[in-house]
Amino acid sequence: MKNTITVENGTTKICNKCGRILPIEKFRLVKGQFHNPYYLGQCKECEYKYQRAYLEEKNKIRFSDDLEILIERQYKDFKRERMLNISNTDIIPLGTDEIFVKLMDYKDAWLSNYGRVVRYSGGKYNLLQGSYDNYGALFYCLRKNVFFDGKWIYRSVHLYAAKAVIEEFIVNPDKVNNVYIWHSGNDKQDCYYRNLYPLNQKQYMAVRNHFNKTGDDSEEFIIKVMNDIKYKPDNWSKRVMEPTMCGIGYHGLEGVDCTAESYLKWHDMIHRCYNAKFHKRQPQYKGCTVCEEWLNYINFKVWYDQHKIPGMSLDLDKIRTFCLKEIRYIVLKRVVLYLMQLIHCF
Repeated sequence: MKNTITVENGTTKICNKCGRILPIEKFRLVKGQFHNPYYLGQCKECEYKYQRAYLEEKNKIRFSDDLEILIERQYKDFKRERMLNISNTDIIPLGTDEIFVKLMDYKDAWLSNYGRVVRYSGGKYNLLQGSYDNYGALFYCLRKNVFFDGKWIYRSVHLYAAKAVIEEFIVNPDKVNNVYIWHSGNDKQDCYYRNLYPLNQKQYMAVRNHFNKTGDDSEEFIIKVMNDIKYKPDNWSKRVMEPTMCGIGYHGLEGVDCTAESYLKWHDMIHRCYNAKFHKRQPQYKGCTVCEEWLNYINFKVWYDQHKIPGMSLDLDKIRTFCLKEIRYIVLKRVVLYLMQLIHCF
């Protein structure tokens, strides 16, 4: 056997990587094409070093040379009427910027940008403790207004804090694919909105691997990952980000069906808000705006598909508010037509 030396106490072999003469058991025994056993030319130690160096080089983050930042970090704005005034409660804020906003479809519940939940019951506002699942994710048990068996009822559901904070406070550039959440420092108990990033699977894996190797998960790095085409879904291109609808709305992904009901609703919504010719005929729509997320059609489609009830029509108009005990945002329902008025997002 090449490069092997038989001695009195056994066989040794010369490693073709490090050049050392080592006992034969320091080399890995493998089977050849015809099942003939042989020892590899490099020792196990050198083999491990080579494989580790290869994997590190393979997994090393290299951004595209023509990387263009199309997506920036954005947060949502809220009307003051939707915020809970905690000055008249026993709730102590975690920070000077902590705010609680009303959860639309949940009964008497408010969510903070730190991931805390307040519920009104028994004549007072109570800060809920929440629970943690087997993966360390924080969730709350709340009652949600759902359409079931032909009527609207409240059902107990689990509201996951990190997911809810992203939904309420962060502009998600791709709600179809960005279903993974990166917590700064990989601390899953940290639900502060500025420390949460909605990512797709490729982006999440790239950020996690880089963090495990270097400890770096800076916002600058994550934004570069979010914008690099290597980590985009296959049906994404720069072209789908171009605002072709009234100079402001864009498709978001390739292969959009422009005849779909959701697309036609989105088309009409954008035109009602931003088409000057339409405003001449319907001046009452001047000043109406569409939230940042819904300028992306594919994001609007996610919401539309979630709220569309089979056999009922879903129409869009303007948001309205009214005062019961406090000002709340509501969904108006008609007997036959399901009227959801959501143009001006919060």
